[in-house]
Amino acid sequence: LNVATEHLATNYLRQRLMMWMLSGPTTIYSHPIVLACAPGELHEGSLLILGAILRRHRYPIAYLGQSVPHSDLAEFIKDLKPALVVLVAMTEDSAARLVEWPDYMPDVLEKGEPVIGYGGKIFVEQPEWRQKMLGVYLGNTLQEGIATIEKIIR
Repeated sequence: LNVATEHLATNYLRQRLMMWMLSGPTTIYSHPIVLACAPGELHEGSLLILGAILRRHRYPIAYLGQSVPHSDLAEFIKDLKPALVVLVAMTEDSAARLVEWPDYMPDVLEKGEPVIGYGGKIFVEQPEWRQKMLGVYLGNTLQEGIATIEKIIR
């Protein structure tokens, strides 16, 4: 596929996933799950799919999307008080930025609240990145990620 065709397909899928995330059944939990890509990370497809599935499981979602700066994320979660924050990275560059989250959220690291979960292609293909990352590794697949999230929430 050329880039234009790939972008058309990606945007079509993105619109549908966003719609499903917004139009899910009534939520049954009070504190949302925050979903965000690492700073510099533009690949949000798996995060969108995760959000749509979690919304179908009746979890409230706060979807922040691509390339979320740690400083902004820290401020956002301080105000929102989510049950869980899910961070994703697909490449070495974004993983290198993602591992810096404790520098911006030392209180979260100290208290362990909210729980920081993470995943993404780089952590599957290069498991050594898991040793550099603080938080809960959600798993190698979306199914594992959802199961881990449900254990954390319950």
